[in-house]
Amino acid sequence: MAKFLTKAEYIEDAPTQVGAQVHINHKNCPAGTDRKRRLYVKRLDSFTVVAFCHHCGKRGTNKKFSRASLEPFEQVESKPLWKIPDDFVRIDEAPSGAQHWVYAYLAPHVAHKYSIGYSEKLRRVVLPIWKDGHLACYQARRVHADDLKPKYLTFKNDKAPFFFVHKHPDVVVLVEDMLSAIVLSEYGYATIAMLGTYISNNVINYILDKYTQVIVMLDDNNIEVKKQALRIQNQLNLFLPPVLVAKTDGRDPKSMTKQEIEQCILRSTL
Repeated sequence: MAKFLTKAEYIEDAPTQVGAQVHINHKNCPAGTDRKRRLYVKRLDSFTVVAFCHHCGKRGTNKKFSRASLEPFEQVESKPLWKIPDDFVRIDEAPSGAQHWVYAYLAPHVAHKYSIGYSEKLRRVVLPIWKDGHLACYQARRVHADDLKPKYLTFKNDKAPFFFVHKHPDVVVLVEDMLSAIVLSEYGYATIAMLGTYISNNVINYILDKYTQVIVMLDDNNIEVKKQALRIQNQLNLFLPPVLVAKTDGRDPKSMTKQEIEQCILRSTL
């Protein structure tokens, strides 16, 4: 049985207001007659409508523009760093404190692969994100004891960038930061770093097009982060099979071993 809805099954009922959602009966639902309005239809933005039937499990995405505008910001190697701070140096040339922070999570060759570096002007580790060979965004993370605020600075050319590493064809893990995404990718997981705890429509669109299972793995270190993980779960549950929230017990995913990550995923909750 096909797992995707046809455009005709939901597009006429799509709301016109961005963010609005309607529940309708799924006509000719393959799982049987739907009288409980199990087909959910939502307008994510001016161009995109998504739908999911909670009876048969079919889903659909309708866009009025090309896929090119939704391509993820995939990390690539050895790209020119001409838009990042002019005092940028590779992490192996950075002060020992910056090196210590990066190498606590990543092996040197992995840090080099992802062009991680340091800026003395910012006094932060620099984490660049590339799209089509151009700098789409970079984050600067504090690493020194002077406790600069905030923890992360984000400099972006795109409205809602995210960082993506593809591994698994069906399952993706959502995390907050780039280093967590890199660590999980080294363990073999497809991972999206949302660059925070808010899930953008860009990320939702990308997930709906490519994945059937999502695991939310935030740092889980305070009550607000836990609430946000549940909000993301509820948002995605409208259009996907049950989304899981991993229990990290207050730990940062990037600091966990492969076995600890596996245990967290096994203990994930609906």
